[in-house]
Amino acid sequence: MNLLDEEYTKHPFYGARRMKEFLRVKGYMVGRKHISLLLRKMGLETIFPKSNLSWANSQDKIYPYLLRDVDIKEPKGMERGYNIYPS
Repeated sequence: MNLLDEEYTKHPFYGARRMKEFLRVKGYMVGRKHISLLLRKMGLETIFPKSNLSWANSQDKIYPYLLRDVDIKEPKGMERGYNIYPS
């Protein structure tokens, strides 16, 4: 458990599979499930990107869609004088 703790301190992003390979290099033949159990008992959790990280921040400003009610009848209809953005 001390080896697991030291390696977790150096590399907190290592999961159970990489910890298993680390211990096998050191000469300990341990299975992945046993390492998972030990890490859970020690309260250690692998650091990895969690889901929903690309959601918008609640404090960001949301801009309205300004062309919703504008009828554009010809391809270059927006060049004529529909200046909807403030200068």
